[in-house]
Amino acid sequence: MAAEPVRAWSDEQLKGEEVPKKDLIVFIQENAAHSRFKGTDVDVVTEQVQAAKISDAPKEAKTEQQDEGPPKFTKSILKKGDKTNFPRKGDTVSCWYTGTLEDGTVFDTNIPASAKKKKQAKPLSFKVGTGKVIRGWDEGLLTMSKGETARLEIESEWAYGKKGLPDAKYPSLSSSGFDVLQMSC
Repeated sequence: MAAEPVRAWSDEQLKGEEVPKKDLIVFIQENAAHSRFKGTDVDVVTEQVQAAKISDAPKEAKTEQQDEGPPKFTKSILKKGDKTNFPRKGDTVSCWYTGTLEDGTVFDTNIPASAKKKKQAKPLSFKVGTGKVIRGWDEGLLTMSKGETARLEIESEWAYGKKGLPDAKYPSLSSSGFDVLQMSC
């Protein structure tokens, strides 16, 4: 009678999840002919395992979409737009804006201060709803019609989050406000 197969794992390791399943399958495949396994359920399972292909690729994790709750911004209309031309995701929009902190400090704007620069200035243009700007803008601008001016109060999650915006002296976890004029969509 042949010697019993030598395994590299203790009973405790086999009961836990320390031993990779691939190693167990290889062990069973290599030792399937051993008399200890003949005539048992293990013999049937071994045949099934031998027919199965071993894959090194990890299984893909299933991601469930989670309800994120209510929007993380509020919109106050300062001037009504045309109420008919609303942008859709992927549309290019152009807008003028001023970003302020909760205390009113301006941290960013594309509106020039001097009359000379106003002639040279151009509105910010980007594809809305595609992640090119902060999420509060992506979501907020989709609700604005052409020509509308609104104030978007954006919570930190949908603004600059934990990182903040150091170059603009925007602190982390701060909410922000943006006065936005949507020129075109």
